[in-house]
Amino acid sequence: MIVSPHYIFKKIGNKINFIIFITSIGLAHVFDILTFSNFNIVVSILVLMNFASYEDSKTARKLLYAPILQIFCTFHDFNLITEINQRTLS
Repeated sequence: MIVSPHYIFKKIGNKINFIIFITSIGLAHVFDILTFSNFNIVVSILVLMNFASYEDSKTARKLLYAPILQIFCTFHDFNLITEINQRTLS
């Protein structure tokens, strides 16, 4: 079986893009803790920017992860705000 260079570069590009996506979420999380900015908006933008660059047929399925991340971030922010309020009041 002969594998075209385009296929190899596409697979490598998808892996690199996914690594950049995970790293960007980590950096956004650190930035959020330092500045208490709106983490939901940051993650939503990063999800759409990174997943929009995928050109394969898996794009639609990967875009389904955005609402899941949004729900996770909402609960995370709520817990973080609750913890900060409890520490401030005590």
